[in-house]
Amino acid sequence: MSLYGFDMATLVDAGRSLRIKLKRFDMLACALTHPSVMPNPATGLGSQPSTYQRLEFLGDRVLGLVIAERLLDAFPDESEGELARRYAVLVSTTTLAGAAILEIVVNDPDNSDTDNDVTALQASVGGTDYDLTQATNGKWYAYVVDLSQADLFNEDNKGFEFGQKCASGMGKADSTTDLIVASGTNVYVAALSASSHSATAGNPGNCLDVDGAIAVTDDTAGTTSRQDLTEAVLQGAPSLSDPDADSANLGQRAHGLNASGYGTWPYIIGINLSDDNEVAYGSDAINVVYGNTDDETSISLANRNPADNTEIHLTLTDPALNIDPTTADLWKFDLSDNDGDYTTVIFQNNGTNTALSAEELGQHGCVSNCALSSDVEGTLATGANTVSAVIMTESGANTGVFESFDINGNGQFQTSVGAAADTQTIFSYGGNSVDMIITYNDASISFDAGGDWAPGQTATVTVNAPDANRNPTSAETLNAYDETVVIPTIVMGTGGLTLAGGSNAKLQPGATNGTTGVNIGEGGPGTEGASNYQLVVYNTTDHSERLRIVHQAEYGNTAAATSTWINVTTGHSRADLLALGGTVVLSYDVTGPAEEMASTDINVYVTDNGDNSTNTKIESIDVNTSGNVKAGVFDLDGGSGYGDLVSSDITAQGNQPWGTALAGTSLVTVNFEFTHAAGKDMAATSDYAIAADFCNFDQNNGSLTHNCIYRLEAVETGEDTGIFEGTVEYITLNNSSNSGTRSNSGEHNGNDHEVESLLGYVKGDALTVVLQDSVSGSDSVRVVYNDTDSYQVATKIGAQVDTVTNTGTVALDADSYGVSDIGTITIVDADLNQDSGLRDTYGNSSTTFDLTITKAGTTVAQYSLANNMTIIETGASTGVFVGTFLVPDAKGADMELTYFESKDAAGSAVQYFDTATIQSNTGSVALDRNLYPTPFASGELNTGAGTASVITEGGAVTAWLTVSDADETNDTLTAGGASKGTINVKIGTPICFTAGGTTAITSPVSSMIGLLYSMPPGTDVSWKLSRLAAKKARGAKQFSSKKSRKPASKSGKPRKYPTKVFYLYAKDK
Repeated sequence: MSLYGFDMATLVDAGRSLRIKLKRFDMLACALTHPSVMPNPATGLGSQPSTYQRLEFLGDRVLGLVIAERLLDAFPDESEGELARRYAVLVSTTTLAGAAILEIVVNDPDNSDTDNDVTALQASVGGTDYDLTQATNGKWYAYVVDLSQADLFNEDNKGFEFGQKCASGMGKADSTTDLIVASGTNVYVAALSASSHSATAGNPGNCLDVDGAIAVTDDTAGTTSRQDLTEAVLQGAPSLSDPDADSANLGQRAHGLNASGYGTWPYIIGINLSDDNEVAYGSDAINVVYGNTDDETSISLANRNPADNTEIHLTLTDPALNIDPTTADLWKFDLSDNDGDYTTVIFQNNGTNTALSAEELGQHGCVSNCALSSDVEGTLATGANTVSAVIMTESGANTGVFESFDINGNGQFQTSVGAAADTQTIFSYGGNSVDMIITYNDASISFDAGGDWAPGQTATVTVNAPDANRNPTSAETLNAYDETVVIPTIVMGTGGLTLAGGSNAKLQPGATNGTTGVNIGEGGPGTEGASNYQLVVYNTTDHSERLRIVHQAEYGNTAAATSTWINVTTGHSRADLLALGGTVVLSYDVTGPAEEMASTDINVYVTDNGDNSTNTKIESIDVNTSGNVKAGVFDLDGGSGYGDLVSSDITAQGNQPWGTALAGTSLVTVNFEFTHAAGKDMAATSDYAIAADFCNFDQNNGSLTHNCIYRLEAVETGEDTGIFEGTVEYITLNNSSNSGTRSNSGEHNGNDHEVESLLGYVKGDALTVVLQDSVSGSDSVRVVYNDTDSYQVATKIGAQVDTVTNTGTVALDADSYGVSDIGTITIVDADLNQDSGLRDTYGNSSTTFDLTITKAGTTVAQYSLANNMTIIETGASTGVFVGTFLVPDAKGADMELTYFESKDAAGSAVQYFDTATIQSNTGSVALDRNLYPTPFASGELNTGAGTASVITEGGAVTAWLTVSDADETNDTLTAGGASKGTINVKIGTPICFTAGGTTAITSPVSSMIGLLYSMPPGTDVSWKLSRLAAKKARGAKQFSSKKSRKPASKSGKPRKYPTKVFYLYAKDK
């Protein structure tokens, strides 16, 4: 992404340099864009202004407000008119020396029109009037320098390039009469050095044709034929106004600029200044003193009692060093010049300048000033420069305040490592001095959880270490990749296998690189390649178990390489890694070299034969081969074709157990392959720290196996406080796993099988410590800091906090449920909270929780209610988990909820239960009458005399069966379900009829119907039966509530019966 041609990274860096938090990067891009680069400076792209001009307009108004407020405070008795005159003329300084340039600014609201031509204003210096030039902000400018000093310093390779001096007029029209500056006024301007500078026409580029050109040498943008383009002492003059936008009257003075942007502006007026010089505009006047500035100088030190390896922040004030009022000036001094020779005093603004001689310093008006020195240099070390070349940078344009550190607070030099306590160094400037005494302060550390420390709760680590405050202008961070800082460290269990341990002598302090130590180059594992580095390695001595790598030299064309390998042979064998219990992970941090190379991709391998080429993949593990991960934690489950090291508790062992073809006695190598652009190689003097730790976690061995090391990158609470803070949380492993037979999409990997997913915060200012159980006493979570005390003795100080495990609870939201009810599970256990920022989720399994059904009448036939059930934390870090389930059709069965507690408050693995039942109601069956007549067929009914029947029709009898059962919620009732049976109608012992079968029975009773149908609520059963009987309806029918004549309730709605009623009628022959 880019804005106005600036890429976003550049804008972010600029914001950091300015020490401001930006919300509008487009505004910063606009502020940095000069009108000359835009096709239409007035409007820029489209209708949106895209140059700094509108912002300059706004800034001028804000500055005007500030100045007006100051004038009101300074002159409370003056009238508005008097204040206006005071406001009209401003100068860059009232104390000027040597070849320093004076900026004169006139701000006259009555003459600030930049859109139309106006008459140029004048200001006087020492009683002589000089024309002013208007800038785009409507103000009028002129620049003045002492003539004699400018003549002495100009073009002497000391950086003071004022330009070509024009004494007989200066203009653009190649005319002796059409001039911008009249003859008799000495001005310095960027004219061509190859051209005659007499007031003679016909010399392109001379004083009378400053914007002219010779051939095409300076008529094309970007050419640099003018001698002072790179060494011009005046670098930030404002842009010219352009009345009528036609470039005809630039600056209201008809200035001319060529295609390169150079011409008659800016120019510097040369005047022989006196001790006191009145600068006046109208009735407003300011006195400018010219001469030595010793009385105006001062020197101070931000930290007069630093420890070793601490940046020295010197500040000196001297108007004589403020040469260019439009730019922050730079001066280089040699601190060893304490014998009065002052051989290194260089004006550093532009070009490669040579030192000013003692004579030239005198000409510049320097007496005691202009020379910075120290009485001894034994406690001073190199930083950005050596102590013989300290660059003092002006804090801003025209401040006259110079600092030994840049805008980001990076010091030019620092105290030396191991500097002796109580050693004094005196810095001197301009007759002033300030002393510095090496002082070591005792550090302290605290670890506070605010009470009992629960999982997911933040505990604060505070390290009060004044000696770690190395930069008084910024809030510092104790970065783990910085080899010089002391890192607060937590070691749990054994701490794992680190680069500081083991049996490789090549990793001991001061060891040089080699095939069994550390080699760095473009070659892969086991080889440095043609381009490589000579190294010396150290173990950092702060108990953080990091490896410090110092480059001594480089060989070959490292700048052409697009990949660099860092191969570290650890002090541990493959057998050592295989002996680690549970799950083994690699935790690494190579941020230091990755940042220096601006890496775009990092591959990480572990080998035990020094090679990871294709034919030996089985002896290697590809730990991570995707992304630009500079610091991370990964398991050792290799990819396709590679070996792997997987916990024996997991049945699936992966592709191939690692290293089976070798004995396992060779030392394991960790290989880092960095991809980067050509030219992004590391320096021959690079110095950084890396870490690579093999941690292991095991829940199944009955001991506290949570071996790992954590590095706290604490952050200073503010500038120059010396107090550093960070936070620590802990989580406890639990039994949840995705390696069982039931795998759920929401399942949480809470055990050691996927522990790398829980180790995302092994470094940083907010750590998360992973534990297998609660810890206390010597096993507690303890933060250790290595302090160098006032006697220069390194001492470990520390603070610790115990952890706890919690007893969980489990509950169902009811004691009994109906079929198809929605039930709720609640499990409360703070130990399940493994991410304080998110809601944790867990799936049911045989090791986490499960809900089972036990059939009625048995205690052994159990089955899980569902394969996929999920409980979700109610909020971040609550430790309360809920889930819902649909009650199945298992009437009369018992439900049992089991929570498999990994560790209760006593540290034991236990199970907790809650039970409920699925309701089952007692049903009933009834006939529609108690007494039925005897049925007969046609001709079967005889007379009393026993003669043949006189009835020619049969006398069928219809009987109605009604079943009432609240458990039956379907529209039909059949014997197909496990809880239901067939209804038998008997006369005596024989079964005459059956009901509730899945199909109709045709024998022995042909009119029998198999299914029973339900009547909707509101059905008048007796009315329906009588209607059926009257109509002699045949077969079973389902009644509709729409035909019901059952009276409605008072509300007008059909009456609702609590149970479903099933009926069936049978017609006997």
